[in-house]
Amino acid sequence: MSAVAFDYPALVPLDIDFAIDPVTGEIVSVQGHEDFVADSEQKVEWVLGRFLNVDAQIEAVDGSEIVEQARRIVANADAKKKQLLSMRKALEWRFLADLEAWAKANAPRGTKTWRGIMGAISVRKKAAKVVVTDEAEAIRTLEKMGAIDAIKKSIWLSKLPEGIADREGFAIEPESETASVKTGAGVDK
Repeated sequence: MSAVAFDYPALVPLDIDFAIDPVTGEIVSVQGHEDFVADSEQKVEWVLGRFLNVDAQIEAVDGSEIVEQARRIVANADAKKKQLLSMRKALEWRFLADLEAWAKANAPRGTKTWRGIMGAISVRKKAAKVVVTDEAEAIRTLEKMGAIDAIKKSIWLSKLPEGIADREGFAIEPESETASVKTGAGVDK
């Protein structure tokens, strides 16, 4: 299989002496434009054009044939892995009890693992543990016992009653604005 050559420039030129490092995304050269401010429609359109240019390049990489092939290969590998995991589970279901008995009977003295050329069988004890079968009932039981520390509670912000922000433990985060750039070139889908 031959290596695939990529023809990407080392730096993405963005006109007037700006250059962006494609790996880190940082501006690596700015010559004489420190005072440039996007304060007119023409300047804002120029800046948005730079965003559009880079977004279009990102979309081109994302939609390239090699990237699409890689996605299909990963999908095929996932499907194959799922099939193989099913086969492994079937083997475990059929033979695990037999293998456990073999390992117990044939493991070297003082060990719990039998080793063969094709693999090893280890037998380990799993400690008993408490499991919750009914969460609501378990919470009531723990509350009655005074074991409040064992209960993890969550607050659903969408279900808070009106006026709760005045109470202790609550606060209002002030309204704020944020800006985002949309170029229509796929990265902001």
